[in-house]
This record gives sequence, structure tokens and C-alpha cells, in this order.
Amino acid sequence: MEENTPDGKQDPPILDLIQEIKDGRLNFSSLDKEGKIRCIQLLLDGGQTVPQIAQFLKRSDRQIQRYKEVIQKINARIFGPKFSAQFAGDTVAKEEFSHNFLIRLLMNKEVKVADKIKAIAVALQHRIELGKWLQSMGYLPSQPQKIVGDLFHHKGKPLPPPAINILPVAVKLKKDIEND
Repeated sequence: MEENTPDGKQDPPILDLIQEIKDGRLNFSSLDKEGKIRCIQLLLDGGQTVPQIAQFLKRSDRQIQRYKEVIQKINARIFGPKFSAQFAGDTVAKEEFSHNFLIRLLMNKEVKVADKIKAIAVALQHRIELGKWLQSMGYLPSQPQKIVGDLFHHKGKPLPPPAINILPVAVKLKKDIEND
């Protein structure tokens, strides 16, 4: 599958480029800057170190380190409310996918009951941890919500009369006072 670039051209898949470099059919220096960056980023994401990439691409460690710094600038994000919401949403979606995948695996009749119980416990623990993480990010309340309010009188609007509870003892006392 080819990738579309901003100018509408089709770029070959990055894995194909790396395979061609590995096979000697393509020289790394013949790639444009974007192609070089894509190759180096994929190799870095794959766990390769700067010296390993330099050796593979027949370049200096310093040159690969400069590309790595460019990649870090490209990947830099501004952390704010929008990013937090997107990241939280993405994390919840991935957890949901993982949870559903685990549940589908549990439906397999070949899975032992003990393993199913362990898997359910793991799935529940993941949900609990996700909830705690969402609380720490401020997306879920960390304690029951309280309603706090102040009462005040608005001018022009009379307050309702207070409720008066008349106890039978009070009535008896009133009669005793009248009789005296």
C-alpha cells in the first residue's frame, strides 16, 4: 500500500524502502529528506540504536543523531486540554479494544476455567486501573460529589415563614399559664 503525501504523490511503503536498502537495491542518500526521516523513525521505533542505524545506513552516528533530533521536533506535542482529552479518549478506546479481545478469547471452549477466571481478574484490574488513571487526569471524580450552596434573601421577595412545630407539651404549658 502506498502512502499519500501532501503534494498528492504516492510514496512507496517505508518497509519496502528499508528492504531495498538492506538488499542493496537502493542507496539511502538517494532518498529525499522525508524518506530518510521516515526510514530512520521506523528503525528507531523498532528499537534500533543510533549506532546500529548508522551502521545499517552506512552513515555517521552524528548524522543519524541529527535526524533523530529532527524527528523529535516533528513529534513534539503541545500538552494542553485538547491533547489530554484526545490522549485519554485514545487510551480508553485501546483499553476497550483489549478488554473486548480478552472477552472474545474467553469464549473459546478450549480455555480452562481457571485460566478464564484469571483473565477475568486481569480484565477487571485493567478497568480499575483505567478508572484511577482517569481520576488522576480529572476526567472522573475521585470522591462523591458534594452539593454546596449558600442561601440568601433577594430584595422584594419575602421569605416563606419558618415551619413551627407545636409540641403537645407546649400546648399544656400554655393552658397552665392561662389558668394561673
